[in-house]
Parts: sequence; structure tokens; C-alpha cells
Amino acid sequence: MLNPVRHEVTNYLYFNGITRGIKQTEVRPRVPGYLEKVNFKADTQVKEGDPLVIIDQKPYKVAVQRADAVLLGKRATVASAKANLDRVRTLVTQQAASDQELIDKQAAYELAVAEAAVAEAELNDAKLNLDFTEVRSPISGRISKNMVDEGTLVRVNEPVIATIVADNEIYVDFQVSEAEFLDYIRKYPRSRLNEPNPNEPTIIDLGMADEAGFPHRGKVVSGDNTVDPGTGTYGVRGWFDNADKQIVPGLYVRIRAQMGSGQAMLVPDVAIQADPRGQFVYVVNDKNVAERRAIMPGPQAGAYRRIISGLETTDKVIVNGLMMVRPEAVVNPKFVDPPPIPTIAPADANPTTQPATTKPSTTQPATPEAL
Repeated sequence: MLNPVRHEVTNYLYFNGITRGIKQTEVRPRVPGYLEKVNFKADTQVKEGDPLVIIDQKPYKVAVQRADAVLLGKRATVASAKANLDRVRTLVTQQAASDQELIDKQAAYELAVAEAAVAEAELNDAKLNLDFTEVRSPISGRISKNMVDEGTLVRVNEPVIATIVADNEIYVDFQVSEAEFLDYIRKYPRSRLNEPNPNEPTIIDLGMADEAGFPHRGKVVSGDNTVDPGTGTYGVRGWFDNADKQIVPGLYVRIRAQMGSGQAMLVPDVAIQADPRGQFVYVVNDKNVAERRAIMPGPQAGAYRRIISGLETTDKVIVNGLMMVRPEAVVNPKFVDPPPIPTIAPADANPTTQPATTKPSTTQPATPEAL
């Protein structure tokens, strides 16, 4: 047995969330044509600007040549119009040509210049379309399988060729209940969610389905600007470093959010029992008789469970041999060493940092045996 202890521990709230890539984009064709070549392999890293697929370039090269030839013709027209304009200007000064002829030549020259500008723009457009036949990666990240095979006829913006997710960092979106949100903003400045302070982040920890505890540490980076009236929840987004690529976008994960610290009464979680009447522990009275004591437990803290009501620090709680204990049974109690209690979590966002543990100070005599 042992006495409940009071200790300052980190307060946590627990949520379910879903992981998302920092950036996620679809690779789509920007010009129509036959898909000629796929240059990437599924589930590999690509860099921004890498050529992913090539669309048949032959018609686009012809279009560039045609536009280039048109531009050459328009520039020749400009040169001819300029020469005619200069000639008429000279004749006008010699009074050998009328002012109307000068106006006509000036208009012809300006028209030729405008047509040359249009031809140059069309050439640039043809070159741009030729460049678009090489579909390049818009971001750096991990690419999916190709969703279109070589030889497929593609259209502008259809179909999706592949998707790319930037996964060196990861977002986790989770929902906070209205009550939890109101409690939070009364304890902490609202700006810590909507305008995160990098010097005082709200720490969150993440655990995946196959992991014990919450081994990944991150921080809150943003929150919604309203509570959803339909669900009564407030959306929160957390950030985690993912340099080792362990966290994959689209996973359902567990989130533990640090909500400050405070004094709490703790007993080992193994001592807490349950029956149809509720949760309880066995305590030893002054006559060494076991008594059932109803309790209201709170969140878990390491190997301990917080006790909201039902116990005092002077109570003697049975922690071992519980299968043999019955109410009103006489017992032979012995004190045992309490398990270590988690200390207040460090206020940083290092994903490899885990909360330390400490043993509570106690004046209890300790023996290796107990009920």
C-alpha cells in the first residue's frame, strides 16, 4: 500500500487528429497532347522543377517555327514602313509630298509595329506552350504513382498525373470542444493560437496507432477564427518536424496537448478498480480492514491517475494483491516504494524530448512486500 501524493504535474488534454502534408499539390497537364514519357517512379522524392512527364513536343515545335516566321515577316514590314515614312518626311520638307501622305505613312508604320508586337507575343505563347510539354514538379516532396500511362491523350488540366506531398514537416489537424476551447482562452492569451508566439509555443505530443505513448513532440501553429456552430468544436493545427519521414500524411493519430501545470492528488493507476457502481480503490482503515472507497478519477499522469475526489493524502491505498482483496477483509499491509511521477514537461518543441520522471518525496517506510 501507499499514501496518495500531491505533486505538481503537467495538465494534458487528449484529442484525435489527422496528419496532413505541409504542402500537397496535384500535377496536371497545362497543354493537350499525347503523353510521351514518364520520368519518375512512385513513392520517391522529387525536387521542385524536376521534369516529371513529357507531352509530345512535335506540334508545339512546329508552332514555334511558324510563329517565328510570322514575326520575321512582320519585322520586315516594320522596316519597310519605316523607310517609307522617312522618305515621305523628306519629301514633305521639300514640299514634294502632302501632309496627308505623311499621315498615311505614319499610320502604316504604327500598324506594322503593332502587328509585329502581336506576332512576338504569339511567338512567346508558342514557346511557353512548348515549355509546358515538360511537366515539372511544382514543389519538393514525395510523389505518388503515375495515374496516367504513356500514350494517353491528355487535355488542359485533365487528368491528374500524380500528387506530391511535402513531408519533411507535417501538420496535424484536430478538433477542440467548445468547453475546452473556452477554458483554454481564459487561461492563456488568445493570440497563442491565432498568432503563435515562437518563444512560448503550446506544446503537443503525437502518438501513432502502433506506438506506445506520445513519442513525437510538436507545437500548435494556428487555430480557426470561429467555433463551428454545427459541431460545437474549434479547429486547431499543430506542426511536427518529420525529417525521418516516420509520419505519413493521412494518418489518424492521438494528440496530447500540454495545458500548463498544477498540483494534483495522485495514486498508481493499477490501484483503481471498477464495478457496476463505479470506480473505486481499496483503502486500509486503522483496524487493518480493507474498505471500498468510491473515487472520481481524472487524467492519467505516467503510472499514476489523478484523483479529483474521494481520497486524502492520509489514506492508505492498496496497490498490490488486489485480486485477493475483498471489502471488510482483514489485511496485513506493508508500504511500498511509489513509482516515479512525471515532472512538468519541458517548454520546448524538440520532438525527441520526453518528459522526465521523479519520485515523490515521502516519509513512508518502504518494504519490498505489500498487499
